[in-house]
Amino acid sequence: MAAEAQGERLSEEELSSMVALLFVTGHETVVNLLGNGALVLMQHPEQLACLLADNSDAAWDAAVEELLRFDGPVETSTTRGRARTSPCTAAEIKRGDVVRVVITSANRDERQFACPHQLDLQRDDVNAHLAFGRGAHYCLGAPLARLEGRIALRSCSRLAVLAADVTAQNSPGASASSSAAGCAAHRAVKRIGSGV
Repeated sequence: MAAEAQGERLSEEELSSMVALLFVTGHETVVNLLGNGALVLMQHPEQLACLLADNSDAAWDAAVEELLRFDGPVETSTTRGRARTSPCTAAEIKRGDVVRVVITSANRDERQFACPHQLDLQRDDVNAHLAFGRGAHYCLGAPLARLEGRIALRSCSRLAVLAADVTAQNSPGASASSSAAGCAAHRAVKRIGSGV
């Protein structure tokens, strides 16, 4: 395998590192977004109910942004070396020092977010999160990850509604026969398919 830009080639070590980075950032982070997001929505049923009541693309887009901020898929940035000395509020970071940003801490910063430890799927300031980094280190796959998050979490939430309907129909106290439960499941699927 070879990669070249402006006459310079990546070493085998650099290329291997890049492939590993792309795999982790392109797959594992979306898996973690979906897992963390689904868990957080289940832990906050009142927020999920409001989200499902609206169910618009805009509401789901905002929800994904808040889920990225609240319990994002990546806890820290990649390790970086400073190219020059720069002042920091806590200490001076010298040229060559190794730096890692704790993204989860930054996304819970009281100076940036109102009530940062609370999930608020209608948060106004949600786009200030650092889940996808900033500047030169901004994630190239952010638009795709957002889209995958919206589609998958919305679909999973609809399946949860279906499962709740079927479970209610099949509970020990219910008088519905299995065919009636099947009809209830069919009605729930139709409702999900119509976006209701």
